[in-house]
Amino acid sequence: MRPTRVQETRSCSTTIAPGRFNAWGSFAAVYFPVTGINGQSLLGIQVFIQDLFYGGALIIAVALSSLVHRTERRERDIAKEAD
Repeated sequence: MRPTRVQETRSCSTTIAPGRFNAWGSFAAVYFPVTGINGQSLLGIQVFIQDLFYGGALIIAVALSSLVHRTERRERDIAKEAD
């Protein structure tokens, strides 16, 4: 018996899957920037560099997410063409 769409969504909510909420992704999204900023504060780096760090982290996260999404879409399209 195939699970319903709701059951599939619930079972994926704690796995790392691009485009879906997951607890580990949320943890990483908070942990790494905060750790980087705290490290920079301990080193005495100026505040505007910390803002640049946040901006760079955001740009990298969006770029990686877009790359993964595009790759998955391309693989899905290739699989459809093969069928």
